[in-house]
Amino acid sequence: IDLLLEEPVPAMIECKKRGWVKALGMTGYPLELHYDILRRVGKGIFDQTLTYGHFNLHNQNLCTIELGDDSNQSFMEYCKFSSVALMAAAPLSMGLLTHNSPPFWHPASNALKIACRKAADTAKMNNVDLPMLAILFALAHDGISCTLLGIGCKRDLDCAMIAVERYQAIHTNHGNVDAVPITCNSVKDSGVALRLQIQSKLNPILTESEKITLATILDETSGPFSELWKEHTQGWDGFHEADLFWSKVSGGRPEAESKMRSNQRSTNAP
Repeated sequence: IDLLLEEPVPAMIECKKRGWVKALGMTGYPLELHYDILRRVGKGIFDQTLTYGHFNLHNQNLCTIELGDDSNQSFMEYCKFSSVALMAAAPLSMGLLTHNSPPFWHPASNALKIACRKAADTAKMNNVDLPMLAILFALAHDGISCTLLGIGCKRDLDCAMIAVERYQAIHTNHGNVDAVPITCNSVKDSGVALRLQIQSKLNPILTESEKITLATILDETSGPFSELWKEHTQGWDGFHEADLFWSKVSGGRPEAESKMRSNQRSTNAP
């Protein structure tokens, strides 16, 4: 983080001062590290932040886990009070929440992969499209300014467009979208309440089969993700994945940082 704060961030700020860029954003870090960088940089620097895999059917960590030793804020709440636009990617959890097998490189634990497969089986049994349900769920929290979805083919695009049109029907056909407000954007609220609120918000646009499927998947006692929520293992460990990456790099993280600092000194030399 120190290297990031010493070199890239000041360069980004300078680019914005010179009018070369309109906004500054950040993405790709584990949620805890993401929060730490925003906090250490301070308010007013970053305009937006993009996370991935932290708001979907099995993982709502954006608004249900506490970040920081001296804070009781969730990441979503921190962004709200810091005026940082929050974007969330991977509503399908990078392929987990589909009817296909996830890519071989997926960092999820075997327990999470099995749970997502059970969710897909539940949807299939009820003749429900799991990606459609997952996208609708991801769109339901108004605290997320933008949801990004990867598109692999025209069918994916068609599904996403239909999901957006269906979600818009909450506004156009069912009165005020805030009739069922999603208020659990704080760690003071539980994931249980959040999931129940989202179900209530989506109910007007869901078919009966979709309602049954969503209720089954989100069941706190017998649903496919219930044990993961109890054990707080609904996501994957980004720090472990980073350590695994550096373990395969010659010299590891220390040598890479040394080379970067050496190159920076050479660049700055007269």
